[in-house]
Amino acid sequence: MNTQSFVALALSLACLAGCENKYDVNEKNCEPKNFMKLPDDQKREALIKACLERITP
Repeated sequence: MNTQSFVALALSLACLAGCENKYDVNEKNCEPKNFMKLPDDQKREALIKACLERITP
């Protein structure tokens, strides 16, 4: 398992465990190619929103 897959899996599991848009957003997991690795649109949108809030507080 490569690092990017691990990051996507970790984000997915964190959200399944009950997160309210509380992603561990950083420069690496906010790369656009990582958004498409999330399994469903709702989680993908939540990650994108969290990344945008991180970049433009």
